[in-house]
Amino acid sequence: MMAKSALVKCPRCGGTGRVEADGISIGDRFRACRREINLTQADASARLKISRGQLANIEGDRSKPGLTLLILAADIFGVSVDYLLGRK
Repeated sequence: MMAKSALVKCPRCGGTGRVEADGISIGDRFRACRREINLTQADASARLKISRGQLANIEGDRSKPGLTLLILAADIFGVSVDYLLGRK
């Protein structure tokens, strides 16, 4: 029998709801990390050297970040690339 995954705060609704940890996308993790360190999309996109629109597309799961961006984001957000990919 598989163990149930723990419920975590939903990054899309600002934590008012709960979702399974396995159901959080890369975009959701980007958004949660950015909010955790109190950055606006404009500030985060400047640090990531991408446009605000590109960051919005990543956070909205309309596009996926490349490897170089994942590494830079992990450094800026203070997390591992594995975390951003959902591998923990």
